[in-house]
Amino acid sequence: MSTNFPNAVYVPTALASKDYIQISGYCYKKVATNQTVTDEIIKTDFITGFTDCLDCNTCRCPKDINFIFGGILHNISLDSYSFSETAFTISTSSTGWQEIALESGYLNKTGDVNYEFKPLSVRCYDRKIDMQSGIYASFDSPTSNIAHFNYVSGDDIYERRDLQNALATGEFGTLPAWDYLTQYDDAISYQNTIRTIKFKSLCEATCNHHDVHFRLRGLVSETSKYLQQDLTSQNSWVYVSCTGIPKTPGQIIDYAPNGTGMTWNEYYNVPTTAPFSTIEFDPITVDVVNLPVLTGGAGSTQAKHFSVTGSGHYLYTVQNYGRGYYDHPYGFDAGLDADGIQYGPQYSLDIGVPYGINYAKYPECIHDDVVRFKDQNGIATGCFNTLEIADGNLKVGTYRHMLFTGMINGDGADYATFYDAGGNGSVDWSSGIYAYQFYPSGDDSNLDSISGWAGNTAVLNNEETHKHYKSVVANHSPINMDNPLRFWDVRSGIFPASDADLEKAALSIKFNNEQSYEVLYSAGTSGLGFFSDAYSTGIRFNEGAYGNYNLLAPILDNAGTPTSLKTTLVEPSEIMERYLLVNSGDPLHSDVDTPDFPQVTNDPNNVTTKAIKSIKFQLSFEK
Repeated sequence: MSTNFPNAVYVPTALASKDYIQISGYCYKKVATNQTVTDEIIKTDFITGFTDCLDCNTCRCPKDINFIFGGILHNISLDSYSFSETAFTISTSSTGWQEIALESGYLNKTGDVNYEFKPLSVRCYDRKIDMQSGIYASFDSPTSNIAHFNYVSGDDIYERRDLQNALATGEFGTLPAWDYLTQYDDAISYQNTIRTIKFKSLCEATCNHHDVHFRLRGLVSETSKYLQQDLTSQNSWVYVSCTGIPKTPGQIIDYAPNGTGMTWNEYYNVPTTAPFSTIEFDPITVDVVNLPVLTGGAGSTQAKHFSVTGSGHYLYTVQNYGRGYYDHPYGFDAGLDADGIQYGPQYSLDIGVPYGINYAKYPECIHDDVVRFKDQNGIATGCFNTLEIADGNLKVGTYRHMLFTGMINGDGADYATFYDAGGNGSVDWSSGIYAYQFYPSGDDSNLDSISGWAGNTAVLNNEETHKHYKSVVANHSPINMDNPLRFWDVRSGIFPASDADLEKAALSIKFNNEQSYEVLYSAGTSGLGFFSDAYSTGIRFNEGAYGNYNLLAPILDNAGTPTSLKTTLVEPSEIMERYLLVNSGDPLHSDVDTPDFPQVTNDPNNVTTKAIKSIKFQLSFEK
């Protein structure tokens, strides 16, 4: 076969009776009579019978692509070596460059610690992959975070390059003088787990697109006294809608709002000319939301009732930290005066319908209806001093995941709540329990919507089953709300500093300020300190599920079986601000001296920004 083919390979017509044939996974097409293939030996073991090459050479959408990683399998105990191959199949609805995570990337097939696998090559017979760009892979090791497999036409295989040598020879430019630790492939090392595959597809067929919506919560401030009554920061929120996202399971998306980013002045519709203020925002938490459910455009009648355009409301209850439903025929805090005349604006009509999730935006925030609503509810009339009931924090439409594995303890009354209504007297007790629960569509307007698993760990002690439960819960929303993304906690361009660590995050958001900060947001890290599990969100004793919900039976019976999945044991997890990344390669920093950038710590405070550049997340795996 020719070594200069772009997307298809041709064979002489005399060798096949079909227009298309397949040879060892390759897709071949006949050409005109008496044409020949140069510089290669023509094989005769043709597998014929194909009317076209839909199986290997088209741009169907979605499309399955097979990657076969070959390498040396080392049996450590026997000190023996053998060649082995491990195949992975991805299903993609994406075009161009794409990076796709693998849910289970065991290269040694079993994950047995007695084996080591050294990946040396990749076979991929899909002719719509750009061969010139090669294939990139990331492994579960800091020293091989990026590996490049370069296409070798004569062997029709992708071979692993020594990126460490390429780095040393200056292929990636001049390195700064101070100490760096390369994140590139450290020679050809053993790697037992592959995390991501990155390649460029030449297909342009599109399908299965959807929108992913985020809500950023934090503190908004302005540089001068124009909109607010004072210059203190006020609670507010920002919605970021990522449109046209392909439904490729596990794909890592880096989305730039408006194509290049968005300033907070743009979002709040505040001009940048004098005397208008510069709007700044410190996003502390991020929610994944079901926008149609949140705004009342989809869902059940009850879900619409508790949407931002409905009249139903959640209320915090001091006694049990839960939520109850507050419903009033005239809407929130509206009623009849002594003369039977309605007073107060109806939330659904006067606030929810006209303003919806844009309640906090200028100039609607100073509209007479909004001001009147704030006045009657004891809320300051400043632009950004907003009320949580307005946008959905106490509304349906937020994807919440509730996870906990660990020990609980209590007295006789607590035992009655969890296990046996008869109680066990005053005897103190402890037990291990698990809870993996979620609202599949983000609709938590009714406890009947909850799904998941709960019980005693003594009854279910299979680690793989727990991993499955956790994975289903983390992947119930459009994004994987585990912490699948990895980043160096300090960096300089593509090079991390020598004291950097790989940190896990659910989201990464790039902002725009003087030092180009990037903030990592991690899921499930807001639990109480005495729980060791990363997903602990706090057991709630003696309160049942939510406020106004009467628990008629123990949460768990003596057999360790949940009496009802409609009982949630834990508070919902949050995706919270966790790590601050500093671009030490920014022109403000020196490339000669050790950069003097702020210390990177957990839970950074007051990361005030003027714009959002992009938001990075991983799409959910199919469950």
